[in-house]
Formats: sequence, C-alpha cells, structure tokens
Amino acid sequence: MSFQSSEKMSVAIVREREDDFQPRPPRRTTTNLSVDFIESSISLSEDSRYVAEIDRFVSAEEAELYEDKTLAIWKEASLELQKLETAVQQLREKTRTKHSSHEVATSAFTWKQAVAEVNTATESYKNSAFVRICDKSGMFEQWLSLLPNDSYSAVISGAFVMGVQAARSLSGLSKSIYEALGSVPDVLDHAGTYIDIYKAHRSPALVSKTASLCRAILTTLRLVIEFITKGSLKRFTGAMLKGSHYQESLKESIEDMKLQALRVREEAGVCMQRDMANLNHKIDTRARQEQLSHALTKEELSLQIDAVPEATAQLVLTHLLRSLQSVPGYNIRTGGPPHTAGLLSLLRSEDTSPQPSSKADPAVTIESLSAVLDFDPDVLQADMDYCLTLGFRESPDFQDRAAWVMKASQTSKFLASDTGSKLLVVNGNHDAMEFISPLSYVCAKLADFMSVSEEIICLTYFCSRHTHEWREPRANAQGLLAHFIGHLLPQLKSRKRKRFEPDLSSLSIEDQSSLGDDDLAATWRVFEAIIRQLPRGTVVVCFIDALTVFENTTRRQDTNLFMKKLSRLIRKAKKVDLRCMVTYPGRSNYSAMWGIDFDGRCADKLEVPEYI
Repeated sequence: MSFQSSEKMSVAIVREREDDFQPRPPRRTTTNLSVDFIESSISLSEDSRYVAEIDRFVSAEEAELYEDKTLAIWKEASLELQKLETAVQQLREKTRTKHSSHEVATSAFTWKQAVAEVNTATESYKNSAFVRICDKSGMFEQWLSLLPNDSYSAVISGAFVMGVQAARSLSGLSKSIYEALGSVPDVLDHAGTYIDIYKAHRSPALVSKTASLCRAILTTLRLVIEFITKGSLKRFTGAMLKGSHYQESLKESIEDMKLQALRVREEAGVCMQRDMANLNHKIDTRARQEQLSHALTKEELSLQIDAVPEATAQLVLTHLLRSLQSVPGYNIRTGGPPHTAGLLSLLRSEDTSPQPSSKADPAVTIESLSAVLDFDPDVLQADMDYCLTLGFRESPDFQDRAAWVMKASQTSKFLASDTGSKLLVVNGNHDAMEFISPLSYVCAKLADFMSVSEEIICLTYFCSRHTHEWREPRANAQGLLAHFIGHLLPQLKSRKRKRFEPDLSSLSIEDQSSLGDDDLAATWRVFEAIIRQLPRGTVVVCFIDALTVFENTTRRQDTNLFMKKLSRLIRKAKKVDLRCMVTYPGRSNYSAMWGIDFDGRCADKLEVPEYI
C-alpha cells in the first residue's frame, strides 16, 4: 500500500466519523451559589472581586496580583495548549470535506465525546489501552475540572477524539498511538486523594506542579496529533523500527509526564501532612478548650456545693443538672424541656448525723475484702481519663451526640427526680462495634462531676476498656461487680460527714474466698449485703458503659443474670436511692430478660437519634 492510498483511507474514515458529532458548548464552570447570592444581594465595595482559588473577596488590586501569579504559573502549559490546539486544527483541516454538513469547533469538544469515541473503538478492537482509558475516564475527568478554564478540557478532549479516529484508520500505527493515548489517564491512576487535596488546599507548590503535569500531558498529545497529521503506515513503521527522533521525543515526553505525575503526588502528600498537622493543632486547641470548660464547670459546681452547709446528695445532683443545662450552646431540641426545673425538687435529708460503725466479725473486714478483690483505683482513674480525653479531642459530631444525651429529658429525670431508685438504659443507635463511644464520654463526664462531693457514691465501669477475657480473666460480669465493690468500700470509709462501715459478720470466709474464684453468686451476696446496709437516703449512682461487650456468647448468661439481680435490687430498694445508667453504642438486645418494666417509673430507655 502506497503512502498516498494510506493517507486517503485515513482522511476518508476520519471524515466519516466526524459527521457523527454535533457541536456542543464548552463545559460551564461550576457556579458558586454563595458567591452569586453575595454579589447580587449584598452591597460590596466597588473594587471587591471574588477569587475562586482562595475562596474569598479581595480588592481589585489584590485580585489582579493573584491573577498575574496564576498566569505566570500556567504560562508554559498555556503555550503548550496553544500548540496542541493548532495541531488539532491542522489535523481537522486535513480531514475536512468540502461537503460537510457542519463544522465541529475545537472548543465544543467534551470529555464525554472522547470516552464515547474510545468505547466505539473498543467494540471493534479489543485493546487493553482502550480498557484503561475507559476505566480511568472518571478520574481523568475530575482532573480536567481542576484546570484553569474550559479550553484545556475542550482541546484535550478534541485531541483524544481526533487521535482515536485517525489511529483506527491506520492499523499499523494504531497500537502505538493507542498506547501513547492510554498512558495519559494512566499517570492519574489512584489520584483521588490528590484531587481532593487540590480542591481543598491549593498551595502554590501544588498548583505549580499540577501546571507542569498539564504541560507534559499536552506535549504528549501534541506529538501524537502531529505525527498522525504527517504520518502514514509506511513512515510510522519505519520510524518505530529505526528509533527515529519522533519515537525518542514521544518516549521522553511520556517519561516526563510520569515524572511530573510523581512530583504532583509527592507534593500532595506534603500538603496532606501539613493539613494533618494543622488539623491536629485545631483538635488540640479544641481539646484544650473542652478540657478547660469541663474543669471550670467542675470547679463552679464544687464552689456551689461548698457554699451550702450540709448539702445533700440530691442537692448535688440538682446543681449538676443545672450546670449541664447552663453550658454555652444548650439546645432545647436535644431533649431538655423548658419545664425541667420542675423536676429539681430536693429530697428531705435524713440521718445527717454520723453513723456509728457496727462491729463486724474480724474474720471478714473491709481490708481483707479489698485484698481479695484486688481492686486497683489507678485502673479506674486511667479508664476515666481515657474516655474524658477521647471526648475532648473527638469531632463535633461525637460531642453533639454526647451533649444530646446529657441534656435529654430522660437524663434529667434520672439525675434530679425524687422518685428514688431508677434504671436508665441508653441506646446509642450508632455503630454497635464502636465500644468506646460518645456514651463513654457521657459516663466519664458525669462521674467526674459527681466526684466533687462525697454525698454521692458513684460507681463506674467501662466495659469497653476490658474487652479481652484471655488477657484479663475478670473481664466479665463478676469482674464488673467485684470492681463495684472495690470502688464502693473506700468511698464509704472516707466520707467525713456520713462515714459508714458495713457489718460484714454475715459473710463467711468461704464467701470472701469465692470473690477470687470468679463466683458471681458469692460476689453478688457481698454487694447486696453492703447496699442494703447503707443509711437511709444514701444516693448511689452506677454507670455501666458499653455492656454490649459482655453480651457475647461466652459471657451473655452471667451478664443477664447480673443485670436481672441488679434490676430487682433497684426495683425493691426503698431506703437507699440506687440509680444505674447502662449504655449501649448500638442497642440493647437482652434487656427484656432482666425482669423489669421500662415504663418510666423504675426503669426507662433513652433512644439516641441515628442522626443528631
């Protein structure tokens, strides 16, 4: 086949394919509705101009300076764009027919047209380059949207359309041309993170490297289009076999394109690290603010209580509830009704005089019980600190969920009502596997506030911090109960105004020994005996966080048995005010087996909305 016949065939096929496309307007840049509203509805200074790259209004002088810098960065790419546009136009002139019914303007090409052309070619030729172009077309289209104006996208799309059409007419050149065209989207493989970073953080260095990558892509496409315009099967094959200047130029251009893509990814990584550092700084700042706010609220609560001689436990809870509702940003829609103050009635304080210590059987003492329980207060404090610190540092969404729970009406009733003992189950209705959740922060925060006064006996256990039985054999219901006893005994002994030492004479040495043998029944007898002996009016508040952890197959039976016993004790407790909050990151699946009605009297449930 002669050069002339090959060239005529190329021209004929391209002419035929060209008629399939209708002229389309260039892609319209996405509109910023907020900017449109400001410009149309708000009186601005006459010299104010909006600069999209920095997303703010600046003076006209500053906008011009920024525009000059942008033009300088994109200068080489802009020049290469003009060369590619000229090359595409020359190829179109060569393939134009005298009787064409319409003319496709270069600025009318879109990336969707280019993908459609490649898809059509794929139906005829099973080529891996076609598949790669189609697979990565979405990512490449996103990258095109980053470029300064629509001309880049139109010219690049036109180059693909004309290149694929012409290459299909010359079987000898098609493979290499397709491979060259396929290498363009290839360099943007896995570029999703880079594109997101570019949209959010256009640092001068990242913009500059993006411009260099664009220039390299334009150069590669220009070389392909120029060769198609000049070439033929004979000349192309000869060039490839002889290692011509064209082959070397195209190879160097593709390598440069890959190098620029690597530099872009590296710079995007630097930007991401910088953004992460800034984010961590913001998180640290917010965490310090949250920690300071918590400390100030705790200090104010302590001062309020100290100002009241012989403050009762109920008064402490009342002040606590008021403190929670008075923090900045309290939103009534989160569940705290305006009439909550009506729930803040105070219980009459009874038995305010110090209680005499009963003489217990010396065989079983608080000290001997504590030794068997092996309770470590440092572990409790570490759990509290961890959940508090986590809450201070977490996202606003995390803190919003925690705030919703603390200000819900059920929480208000749980803390401040005068109905006595109560069980409150909180269903987080969120990720059930997120054991350390906003509810962990709620439990830690409330327990820490309650620590300002010895009038409230506060017992806490974070199941989420004790998940592995193989590593911690007592990470189960018996261990939880033993932890409660170990936490309860020193609080009774350290109270100044209501110091109390329980009578342990009813407990045998066997009972005491059973505490160390994972005996749930024996451990419960000790806990129940102590609770029933507490002076009238004593308020005990228990927080059990993420009980889901102890409801797996191996621990479920004992956990349900423990909760059934605890529910019965809450229901029957009249002299002692026993309140227990049990939280679930997701939902409680076995609370119906506890033998208590969640009717709002002795027991209630709080359902946290899935979305706050």
